[in-house]
Amino acid sequence: MKTIGVGAVLAVALAGCGTIIKAPVSRDELARVDKVGVAAVFEPEFHGRYVGWTVFGNQKFDVNVPQWNINKMAQTRAIEALHQGNPKLHVEALQVPTLETLRADESLSWLSAAQQQGFDTVVLLRPGTSDNYPFFAPGIGVYGRGKFACVYTAYVIAVYDVAARKQIAWEWGASPPCDLAASDPGIQFKPEAGQYSDAEMDAMRQLLDAKFARTAPVALEDLHLIGAKQ
Repeated sequence: MKTIGVGAVLAVALAGCGTIIKAPVSRDELARVDKVGVAAVFEPEFHGRYVGWTVFGNQKFDVNVPQWNINKMAQTRAIEALHQGNPKLHVEALQVPTLETLRADESLSWLSAAQQQGFDTVVLLRPGTSDNYPFFAPGIGVYGRGKFACVYTAYVIAVYDVAARKQIAWEWGASPPCDLAASDPGIQFKPEAGQYSDAEMDAMRQLLDAKFARTAPVALEDLHLIGAKQ
């Protein structure tokens, strides 16, 4: 069970639905879920965010990491979780437009391609964070405060009914975006991305993969797509 506050009660849909209450897939909607397309729309940016004792001590950086293929990473982990947690479903990878294009698509016309491929449901992983964690830039990154540092995943899993062209459920992918009780071993916050060695960057990439592997099944179970309630 995730702890949520006011900021977690409502989320803005990518397009078409305005705001919807955070909720799992209903029993009636779940009965219609069969062929599921899974997609991820993260931007290829790794965010560094450090919170100082005052605002003057805050630091940040953003660096492009297209070689990490974050969308493939997140998509693969979600597909694995669905396969393992609900073998009755027919689950496949789905390619969708960029995050910027989806945000501008008020009619959710991008779901037409999913329908043409025979999908009745789409599971979409996208950047997102709640008001409870304002210092985490949506997406992926490294967060620091004092001597504490963690690699984080700040994202949402949204579920769409393809035929109805509407979002029917959503859940935080990770809340909080990282374990705030203990630093990730070997991880330090550095003021600039260029100060990390290739080995350190690769270590953070591997941590991101492990965190998607750990958090996606929890969120999908909270959505009732896997686990005892599916």
